[in-house]
Amino acid sequence: GDQYILTDMYENSDYDYPTTEWYLNGKQSTDKGIAWTDVYYDPVSEITMLTGAQPFYSQSGEILGTCTADMDAVGIQQIVSEIHASQNSRAFLIGSNGCYISFEGRTPDQLIQEDGDSDLSTLGASLFGNDSGVLSAELQGARQRVYYQTIPSTGWKLGIFVDEKEITAQTRSLTTTMLTVTVFALILIILAVTALTRILNKSIQRINRFSVLAASGNLEERVHLSNQGEFSSIAENL
Repeated sequence: GDQYILTDMYENSDYDYPTTEWYLNGKQSTDKGIAWTDVYYDPVSEITMLTGAQPFYSQSGEILGTCTADMDAVGIQQIVSEIHASQNSRAFLIGSNGCYISFEGRTPDQLIQEDGDSDLSTLGASLFGNDSGVLSAELQGARQRVYYQTIPSTGWKLGIFVDEKEITAQTRSLTTTMLTVTVFALILIILAVTALTRILNKSIQRINRFSVLAASGNLEERVHLSNQGEFSSIAENL
């Protein structure tokens, strides 16, 4: 929302942040990009979210910590749920570790490769065999055509199920048109996620550079971010 809430719950001794996925990913990242986690439940904020992190260093090159940004997963799940290629088609989004980011009847704390439904676990193994492709799978008693693509910046698998009966029942031209629209929708989402990561990356890098200058004793520099949001507020506070 439009409100900011200050909390020190993350500074609790029980919260061992150096062992968290977002901190470890951030430390292993480079100055060229942000390391994104898969979706997880945060007990402090009590929301399901994902975190982008990038390290910042001292002048000697020693890592001082990571600069992070959290994103509520609900928005991404809503976008995916609204993708349709036909009446009974449904889109899905799988994390790089196999977690269900957006998948009908499943939650993010479940992994597709460990699903009790053998059809889904088999599908999971096939999805991670290639960056993109078209698969055929038996799901809930119906033969499904599965179109999927990997999002480069996160390693997530974005795809859609289409009942093969619907494909054969429709005319070739109509099927081609609908699937083309779906592919374009998938591409637009990939571009949107990529653009968002680039914007956050630039903001983090500028704040990182300012932090290093401030740590070296240079208090004359200022950092201004044109965009409105969490990073802009951080920059103004600094």
